[in-house]
Amino acid sequence: MQVGEYVISRGIQDEPAFAWWVPYTMRKRDVIVAAIKSRLKKTSHKYGIEMPMPAKTTEDAVRNAKELDRKNGNTFWMDALSKEMGALVIAFEMLEHGHKAPVGWYKATGHIVWDVKMDFTRKARWVKDGHKTPDSTTPALLELCLGKVCALA
Repeated sequence: MQVGEYVISRGIQDEPAFAWWVPYTMRKRDVIVAAIKSRLKKTSHKYGIEMPMPAKTTEDAVRNAKELDRKNGNTFWMDALSKEMGALVIAFEMLEHGHKAPVGWYKATGHIVWDVKMDFTRKARWVKDGHKTPDSTTPALLELCLGKVCALA
């Protein structure tokens, strides 16, 4: 790709050494970039309601939602978050800082997905980062976690 861009910048793409592959490669690059851009479409509004921006950390996501609530003069996003976290509190045991998890427990990480429902209520969903935790379908881990609550630290 870099060679093709260099050839075009020098204006020598019509030379026989480059004419057969540079146009094809540059078109292929444009198709790949367009496909990636279409997958990475960011949604900033839904049903005319501004949504919290996606963030790298949960703290940043909550900060974005608080900022939207402050800007709108309501607490819709924080109410949705507290409703979700209230429903999750029974599924996790929060360990004190510095305490080690018992054998068979593991740290569960996740992120928050924000949404607006069709009746304009706000929805917050805490989604577990499954790619960062051990596979729970393996028999050994399943046997260890059976009947236990896995810890969120």
